[in-house]
Amino acid sequence: MHRERLSTCQGTALLLIVTIALMASCSASLFIIPSADPSSHAGHNPSQPQQKTRVLTKHSLSLAQKATRSLRQISDHTKAEELTTALDVLLSRHCAELEDFAKVHDTKLEYIQKLTSQSSHYKQKRAVTIQNAKLHAKSLEVNEGTYIFYHCIKL
Repeated sequence: MHRERLSTCQGTALLLIVTIALMASCSASLFIIPSADPSSHAGHNPSQPQQKTRVLTKHSLSLAQKATRSLRQISDHTKAEELTTALDVLLSRHCAELEDFAKVHDTKLEYIQKLTSQSSHYKQKRAVTIQNAKLHAKSLEVNEGTYIFYHCIKL
């Protein structure tokens, strides 16, 4: 009877040791403990194992590649500066020519710029114009007291 108790004690101790070893091996696995964030997959599924996020490694550039990039960057900056200075000279000359053109034809510079620009040449303005204001006033005068269905307003 003493041997049976001893073997039961040893079995319980062995079971306890196996349980602790299993818990230790689970925590040292490739999976991590799910986070407590409820908006993530790990928060919605705490019983499922989660993989660790990958860390991407960037390859480093050689000294020759770094030197080439810095030289190219310097040349690109000088080319951009030359382009902007040449463009400034061109635009100032163009503006002076447009002013002379407006004086010769006795028009405003803004009107000439509007004609030469392509941005609003093919579309109608949505702003209020004097012609639209006169037309609206005349329509109020003619249609006094009637309903306009598309606006649902009594005039």
